[in-house]
Amino acid sequence: MEIRDFVRTLARHRLLVVIVFVLVVGAGAAGAFLRPNHYKASATVTAVPPPGATFDQVTAVQFLLPSVVDEVSTLSFRSVVSSNAPPGISLNGVSISASLEQGTGILHVTASSSKRSAVIAVANAAADSLVSKPVTQGVTLSVLDPAHDTVSTRAQLRAPILASAIALGAILAIFLALVRDSFDRRLRSSEEIYERLGLEVLGEIPALRHFPQSPSELFADPASARVAEAYQRLVANLEVTLSAGNISTIAVTSSASEEGKTTVTSCLAWALALLGHDVVAIDGDLRKPNIHKRLRIEPGKGLANAADGDARPIEQSTEIDSLSAVPAGHTLLHPAQVVNQILPGVLARFADRLVLIDTPPALAAAESTLIAMMAKNVILVIDPRKRSMEEIDRVLHEFRRADVNVLGAVINRAKAGRGASYDDYYVAIPPPVKALRQSPRQRKDARSAAGGGRRTVS
Repeated sequence: MEIRDFVRTLARHRLLVVIVFVLVVGAGAAGAFLRPNHYKASATVTAVPPPGATFDQVTAVQFLLPSVVDEVSTLSFRSVVSSNAPPGISLNGVSISASLEQGTGILHVTASSSKRSAVIAVANAAADSLVSKPVTQGVTLSVLDPAHDTVSTRAQLRAPILASAIALGAILAIFLALVRDSFDRRLRSSEEIYERLGLEVLGEIPALRHFPQSPSELFADPASARVAEAYQRLVANLEVTLSAGNISTIAVTSSASEEGKTTVTSCLAWALALLGHDVVAIDGDLRKPNIHKRLRIEPGKGLANAADGDARPIEQSTEIDSLSAVPAGHTLLHPAQVVNQILPGVLARFADRLVLIDTPPALAAAESTLIAMMAKNVILVIDPRKRSMEEIDRVLHEFRRADVNVLGAVINRAKAGRGASYDDYYVAIPPPVKALRQSPRQRKDARSAAGGGRRTVS
């Protein structure tokens, strides 16, 4: 994983990272500041060898001192300290220990307790008890520095506990973010879609809390400027592809339901018609037709009822002159039969126009691939909140098998970029609209003049 991918992972799961880090650091802070406080005091005792002692005598003293340290922790020594302690000082709740500075004859006798008033007296009594007991002949113990100050153990441990909590919180937060990311199969960005799937993103449509019922309302309402302008940008990107190749039919599909393919089909058809194309929007989703709702046409007879593939009698006009629509219609046959028997003839009748077909979800209905094969060109609508990379890859694999040209993807309900605003530049288009309609000859000449190569990925 590159540093850029690592940073993106943390940014995607920043809420989890913050929560885990705060919880761990909070627990550490509670342990550092709320734990019961203890006090300790230490007296320093030194072993003094006799004057003119030989090296062996000094070595013997250092050898015996660890046993003195062990003796401090015994009950018998504790009883001696209790008898030597000042009146009124109790050893209840007081612990006594000793430590040796390696290579020296210096011992530190420490008393610790939650009772601050007792630790100094007990430490000094323990040191005096050691001094009163000879270690070996000729060697004396003496108090080098009696206990005189108390130290708070909570204050001593506060910084290490906080530092450990911060380090542990950061490590745990990063680890959980990476684990969650490994199980998160959702699509994250247009860059990832292009890098991992080789699928060009034609446009990103921001999410809108209250989406208008029809394209005419969307493009006319300044409150929907961000979404309307995103569709205009989508059309501008698609126009590069249309101007560079002989493309007359495009199927608009998605991998599963509820991704917004019908909305994208209707709004894209509307925007292309505004640009001058003579557009026909066909509802190829015979199971759950919705184009008639978006383009405000009658839901009666439609594609399924086209006699001999002739859909012109059931073609309906819309609010914009250069856009017409064909509803799905009604049939008792399986939708795949209708598509296989009727759609080729319908497309042949509309050969001189730009046709957009709203298809059923590619992973949910068999006829979706059939429609894509007949259209030869597909735009894939993706809702990044619902779909995983594996699902999209399955759809692309089906299209590759069918030799379908995938023009690109439209990211629907994408997160709007921060700071982006179209309020000052967007021009509302009130219905009904008179489009700048182009003839097939004019479109052909425009395409020839545009030149350039088509940027598509299949």
